[in-house]
Amino acid sequence: MTKIWDERRADISYIFTKMGETRPIPTPNNEQLEELVNLTNRARGRARERQSIREKIQDLMDQMEDMMPANPYWCYDYRDQLANLDRELASLDRQLNDLRAQKRKDAAKARELWNQVV
Repeated sequence: MTKIWDERRADISYIFTKMGETRPIPTPNNEQLEELVNLTNRARGRARERQSIREKIQDLMDQMEDMMPANPYWCYDYRDQLANLDRELASLDRQLNDLRAQKRKDAAKARELWNQVV
């Protein structure tokens, strides 16, 4: 019984010794904090822009659906309008791809900042 108690006491004293050691906690400096805030604000802006694009896409899809009546020759009647909608969808897709690229770039920048802190 005393052997077990001695082992536990040694473990406890080791823990308190480790807790007693002081070392600074790494924290970002003001410039790094400001950059991290900027990255967060950019992410919020991207989220809003993504939502706006999704709403536009849904609107375009609804328009396309409205153009497709039961008429088997509907595509001839709406050919130009559908082509315009396709171009708009392609443009929105490019915008989404640009947002993804910005997100990857900002994530790399954030990792770089945090690696400087630690």
